[in-house]
Amino acid sequence: KIKWEKRISWTLAFLVCLAGAVCLFVPESEAAQIKRVQRGIANFDTDDVVSSVTLTYAVDQSKSIILVSPIGDSVNERRDQNYFFTGQFEANDAISIDRAGATNAAGVFWQVIEFADGVRVQRGISSMSAPATAPQNKNISLPITPIDTTKAVPIVQTRAAFTSSSQTHELVLLPSFPDSSTLQLTRYDVTGTKSTSIVWQVIEFQTDATVQTGTATIPTGNGENLAVPNK
Repeated sequence: KIKWEKRISWTLAFLVCLAGAVCLFVPESEAAQIKRVQRGIANFDTDDVVSSVTLTYAVDQSKSIILVSPIGDSVNERRDQNYFFTGQFEANDAISIDRAGATNAAGVFWQVIEFADGVRVQRGISSMSAPATAPQNKNISLPITPIDTTKAVPIVQTRAAFTSSSQTHELVLLPSFPDSSTLQLTRYDVTGTKSTSIVWQVIEFQTDATVQTGTATIPTGNGENLAVPNK
């Protein structure tokens, strides 16, 4: 079973680093500025599949992203449905956090990051069917185009009614931008028969940001690899 600590998205790490840079250089630049971060913990009882969270402050959804991270004993959990969550806006002052099934209690650490300016956020829902032949691609046409793919970051959350921990790989999707109007999601292994629900967000930084992307391979038996971005 993959430990949750090792499954933190590189996307989240990028956003944290970028936010730090913004705070350091705001006086000298016109970079995107964070207006407010709201956060908390949503607790799920054994049979809960959805939790509605009321925000303290209403936000501009076109400038806001939702991040979710599960809390609980996911290492010993035997059902992926209990610990994969997605987050969506119900309204400007409320979010909905969902999982596909429930047999264990769990918690979710959530954050809503709202930018004052300098960003454009698009979002939507989709799904990937199974069984399928791997690799499996899902092409999503973005509502607002074109985007600058050198300044855009995709955020992808998934959930599925998997009653075992042997299909975790099906919930891991690789996002990319094949062109300025399409978000492509790829999964490289499909062994089950149940569909996967997808919630996606694309945050595009308007100025003073450059996004570098690439791929890295982790050999069997090795726990890490190093990817060096261009200077």
